[in-house]
Amino acid sequence: MDQPNFHEPSSSDDEVLLKPVFVPKNARKTIQNNLLVTESHNSAEESERKADSRHLVAEAVKQQANLEASKQQSVLDVDDTDGVNEVEEIQAWKLRELNRLKRDLLLKQQQEREFSEMEAIRNMPEDEKAEYHRKHIENQTKEKESKSKYQFLQKYYHKGAFFMDTNEEIYQRDYNQPGESDRHDKLSLPSAMQVRDYGKSSRSKWTHLSAEDTTSFEYGWSLDTEVTAKAKNQLAGVNINTNVSNNKKRKL
Repeated sequence: MDQPNFHEPSSSDDEVLLKPVFVPKNARKTIQNNLLVTESHNSAEESERKADSRHLVAEAVKQQANLEASKQQSVLDVDDTDGVNEVEEIQAWKLRELNRLKRDLLLKQQQEREFSEMEAIRNMPEDEKAEYHRKHIENQTKEKESKSKYQFLQKYYHKGAFFMDTNEEIYQRDYNQPGESDRHDKLSLPSAMQVRDYGKSSRSKWTHLSAEDTTSFEYGWSLDTEVTAKAKNQLAGVNINTNVSNNKKRKL
């Protein structure tokens, strides 16, 4: 009668179990030789790794020393031109110092004029002060009117704030003039085209705020619906009953 086999090899077990064979002691030289070869190979690899480590450390120390030397050399090799031509250097220093003194003197005089003008305005009678302010406002209005006005949907370009105190011609130009894309009258276009960057995916939806009615009561919370009424009733301070009496007894 065959005994049942309780151990069925699975499909994943591809290994074949070999029968153990006893090896006598005198026949074990091959194994010992293999062990000696493996040990010698490992020792050779370890000695090689140690040599490589020493070489890397030496290279790192050498690079650090070269870097420190280059830094010290760069500090010593400063492009110093002092003493090359002392006469010209002294004359240039005198010119710079005179310009600095002149600038400080002009600034001080301007501040004194502004202070004296403020004191004169404060000491004026009321009618003279009103006349002075009226003329000042008229002068400011004339200056604004003399400047060119912006056209409809004209692009704004900021000219900057630096070097505005110079008298060069490029800084005195009128930067309110329309550019190449703003020289035609955009008011003659249809209302759908009176927007910025028309034809682009990033164009603006609105023309300007003054052209839109922001007080429309046709949608949103302005509608008198059941939802808005319920939401308004839930607001704090809306339904306050001032006739409710305090029925609680006062504690003695």
